[in-house]
Amino acid sequence: MLKIKKLIPMVKIMTWVISFALIQSVDASEHSQKAKDEFKYLHPCPADGSDQGPCSGYIIGYIIPLTCGGADNLNNMQWQSIAESKAKDWWEYQNCQIKRQRSHHHFDNPTRSDS
Repeated sequence: MLKIKKLIPMVKIMTWVISFALIQSVDASEHSQKAKDEFKYLHPCPADGSDQGPCSGYIIGYIIPLTCGGADNLNNMQWQSIAESKAKDWWEYQNCQIKRQRSHHHFDNPTRSDS
């Protein structure tokens, strides 16, 4: 019974942290969608000139990827063909996410020396 009493505050804290994280992710996705909608209005679809809805064969991508530290704003957005986007996603994975994971790993374990 004593162990359960010790766990209750931890569960409350974890519930609060998870709730906060979910709220933050919703806010971020809403901001991103608003920025993309504004981008579409200012830069109509290259395929059909539309400023609303989907753009056939294109997506809105980031010039400097978010995973590489790019900003989620209009100045960092561009139209990309689906093929360009897939190639850039692969490049981002190879050059940003993996390096970021390694740098976090080295930060967590500064005694490691495999560089």
